[in-house]
Amino acid sequence: MLKLCITYSVLVFLALKAAHSALVETVTTSLIQGVLGNSNKSNIVFSPLLLQDGLKQLYIGAEGNTSAELENLLQYNGGYSLLSSYQGVQLPENVELNIASRLFVAKNVTVLKDYQENIKRLFNSTVEFVDFKDSAKASTIINSWVANQTRDKIPKLIEKTEASDVMMLLSAIYFKGLWAKPFDSKLTEKREFYSLDDEGKNKTIKVDTMYKRDLYRSHEIQELDARTIEIPYANTTVSMVILLPNQIDGIDLLVKNLESLHVDELLRKDVVPSKIALQLPKFKFDLSIELKPMLQELGVKELFKAANLTKITAAPVSVGSVFQKAVIEVDEKGATAAAAQVITATAVSVDTAKDFHVNRPFVFVITDFDKVYFAGRVGNPT
Repeated sequence: MLKLCITYSVLVFLALKAAHSALVETVTTSLIQGVLGNSNKSNIVFSPLLLQDGLKQLYIGAEGNTSAELENLLQYNGGYSLLSSYQGVQLPENVELNIASRLFVAKNVTVLKDYQENIKRLFNSTVEFVDFKDSAKASTIINSWVANQTRDKIPKLIEKTEASDVMMLLSAIYFKGLWAKPFDSKLTEKREFYSLDDEGKNKTIKVDTMYKRDLYRSHEIQELDARTIEIPYANTTVSMVILLPNQIDGIDLLVKNLESLHVDELLRKDVVPSKIALQLPKFKFDLSIELKPMLQELGVKELFKAANLTKITAAPVSVGSVFQKAVIEVDEKGATAAAAQVITATAVSVDTAKDFHVNRPFVFVITDFDKVYFAGRVGNPT
């Protein structure tokens, strides 16, 4: 049995904005809860929609029970769009969003013409034939493609290829935005953060924390015992939503209950912006994560054993891994280009502003009204 490897690279270089979605609510929250709940890493970032796009590309090439399992996960009932989740996204010049997909195939394997045409039409994905047995050359080709798509932020995605590899489905995303309400770096200072390490141990550390007094949408979510705040990007509907547990040690309960929540409940448009004194830690980290266990737990099993992917190739294949690598950076940047057009908020006095101090492990979501581009957890900002 030959192995198919699905690999994702994700880059988020941001200044922040937030979210809700009604398009793929249940699927998205299931994936977010699955990834965050199945990892012991204190810091996590991944792209739910990039994962969904990869699964869709497998779905249109699957038959039998393999197709049924993917259909159940994606909740495709005839109304769920098979188009790439990113098609039709229009962003202003100061926001970069680049999504690319490519299927790397062993030279001795034939990919059906109909499948090649479908992934090109639906996902703008292309096929490239490589010699996986020549690991050095194949790895260079693949890593060069990823580096180009992520503006060199992810220069090396894979270490090597295996002679048994038959296909690698790669997806990459690069996102960069400017703050709508930029943070003043002169107000950034060391503040206490109740961190969580990979072993689940808590300790208090000092981290660079940004500060901003302004008008923000924020509300309480009782089901999560948490509060949300939306921090928008300039000239776009894309935002970051911070989910902050009310309790210092409340992150596990928050993550556990995420699946029962629709994405559009994270931020309601009927919430009126209020005066808030926001303290948000700067953070930057990268993560490589294997998504196979989470997908198996969500019911996708045959794909990894004896997959029926006969609409892709006649060769007997199974999926060996579903791998995603992500980089995220959150800081004060973005003020230079956005300052002239975003200095519109009313000044807020300290004594009338509600505090929103992000000083403990939290969940973040980067989204617009329909799509969740990125999601993650920050347990240690350093």
